[in-house]
Amino acid sequence: MSEIDPTPLADAMSDFLAALAVGSLALLAGREGLGKSTVAYDLTARITRGSLPGTGYGHPGAVIICATEDSWEYTIVPRLIAAGADLDRVFRVDVSTATHVHTTLSLPRDLGGLGRLVSHVDAALVLQVAL
Repeated sequence: MSEIDPTPLADAMSDFLAALAVGSLALLAGREGLGKSTVAYDLTARITRGSLPGTGYGHPGAVIICATEDSWEYTIVPRLIAAGADLDRVFRVDVSTATHVHTTLSLPRDLGGLGRLVSHVDAALVLQVAL
């Protein structure tokens, strides 16, 4: 292993969440009521305002939210406002079939469409709010 040169990883998270490498997959898991959504929406706010320490500092980014359980009107948007998010940089995923039936995001089926949205808005984070 001594012949392998390590590649520095860009820090995309603040200290209270430890370090998350840009471009990686991470899971914020735990029982209900522990504050996972609060942490996720705080992270969303920091990214959209460009106040996240690390490579995103001073560079507001877009966040895509895939939510299946919570109401946008009653839960998600009020939490984003409370966290101080720039709502113009937050995008939601709505999935519908060819026959216009609304359904939930399903991977890998919807990966192509999600990838196009990530590219279109230049998303810094894709947040799946419940599995």
